Amino acid sequence: MRASIQKIQLTGTIIIAVSSILLATLAALPSVSNYLRYRNNAEQLTRFETALQSAWLVSAERGPANNLMGATSADVKLVEGLAAARKATDDKLSQLEASFAVEIATQPELAKAVADTRRKLAQSREAVDQVAALPPAARSQSAMANAIKSMFKAADSINLLRGRAARSIIMKTPDVAIDIAMTGTAGVMRDRIGRLGSYVVMSLQANRQDQLSYRAKFDTEMQSLMLLKSSLWNYTAAYLSTPRLDKAFRDFETYYFGQALRYAQNTIAIVMPSARPSVRGFSENYILGMRTSDTLRDLILAETRAKMERKKQEALIYGGVSLLIASIAVLVLLRLASVYRTALFQPMQSVRTQIAAIAAGDLSEALCQDRVAPEVKKMFQELDFLREQLRQKGEMENQQRALAEQLRTLSETDALTGVFNRRALEKAVRTILTGEDQLQALGVMIVDIDHFKSINDRYGHAMGDLALQKTAGLLRSALRKHDILARYGGEEFVVVLQDVSHATATADRLRRLIEAQIIDEQSGLSLTASFGVVWQEARAINSWDELIAIADDRLYEAKRAGRNRVWATYFPKVANG
Repeated sequence: MRASIQKIQLTGTIIIAVSSILLATLAALPSVSNYLRYRNNAEQLTRFETALQSAWLVSAERGPANNLMGATSADVKLVEGLAAARKATDDKLSQLEASFAVEIATQPELAKAVADTRRKLAQSREAVDQVAALPPAARSQSAMANAIKSMFKAADSINLLRGRAARSIIMKTPDVAIDIAMTGTAGVMRDRIGRLGSYVVMSLQANRQDQLSYRAKFDTEMQSLMLLKSSLWNYTAAYLSTPRLDKAFRDFETYYFGQALRYAQNTIAIVMPSARPSVRGFSENYILGMRTSDTLRDLILAETRAKMERKKQEALIYGGVSLLIASIAVLVLLRLASVYRTALFQPMQSVRTQIAAIAAGDLSEALCQDRVAPEVKKMFQELDFLREQLRQKGEMENQQRALAEQLRTLSETDALTGVFNRRALEKAVRTILTGEDQLQALGVMIVDIDHFKSINDRYGHAMGDLALQKTAGLLRSALRKHDILARYGGEEFVVVLQDVSHATATADRLRRLIEAQIIDEQSGLSLTASFGVVWQEARAINSWDELIAIADDRLYEAKRAGRNRVWATYFPKVANG
């Protein structure tokens, strides 16, 4: 009888030991997988960092270029500063081409973006050098403005290249999409800040008419900057909030928006030529405030990299802890088998049952037996610890999934109106256009609020925001569930109607609803809107770019015809045979 009990005990001990090892392996495998995933994410982020820094350096060339073109006398330091900036840009572009060599060789669009960037960068440098080669008195304002605009084109080209590089990385490593979006937004925001300064520089030596044009572009660019700042704040607050980053945001708000931006606004508004500062004087003062944007941008990249490194280390540590706990459990089991054989058989059966439950995914608290040896009680405690660790791991994974879904929603939603943003719109429509059902009627309309700028000027931007929000709510409530509504930019909305019997009638109904709504009861403010519509009964046009271009042309015709009207183009179904 005793031999049989010992045999059963030994068999039970072996089973429990094997189960512990298996459980440790199951617990460690996700950690190893996560470690490898985070390490790959970090490597891909480092590659994207090269594209980011290339874009930053191209934009940064405008500062020394503006100083050199605006100098009133020859200055060797300005020439050397521009040469150093160009060398840094060229070195980083070469590094980018080396880092993305495989993608450039296999993706024609990326290769074209690299070539376009090189070409437009060379053109902008040639334009700057032509102006700088002239005596200061002979430098025309138009030549300087053309050179700066050429630098804008180079910046736009490198930003397009950065976007294509980001897409090639995200296709292979979707996990870094949020990190790329966040760091990319910070870089674009910094470029917009530089452009604001360039518009001021162009206006300092411009005539009155050109000054007004630059002032309008300055205001438009500033609104874009405000949206980028709001978007970046939402990203970081939800995904990357740290004390250092929060402080950097506060400094950015204080020193750039509170000082440098106001200085730029005041400077571009100066009418008297004698009261205007020199180009160099303005640039030096403006750059002081811009440094906080550089700090913020660099810190976001550093914190993103640090966060990824922490996750990688946490995964490695968690896997090691899981293996350590399992090893301890096996040693305890072997010790108990050699010392207490028959006396501990029943507790050991309980231990085996608990381990099997954990392996099956049951992490509920187990009842602890009172009359057991201290060593067995310790084993129960270790199992409780292991269960708690697995429960916490499950909770962390659920939180991460929920956060990722929240961030995805934020990235596709316009922060002011709550409807789709332009990116989400284009993604949804391209899915529709490439779907299998090619016979479904489709209508696309652009809705533009009439005289929206006058609302901001007369009632303030808060009233303008309220007008956009109420218009978006009105349109959303008047459309069907499967119709698409998005804010396309500024005061423009885009509506996509699927399986619609008559898009023009729908557009006119929406126009009358907008005309009838009251935005503010106190002031009695109401709106009108112009509609540009393209509608096809069958899929005559499957290009989103072509459809939106036609709708935009119709919108232009509606506004030219007096606003508050619908202008449409209709493509009927072509009969077979």
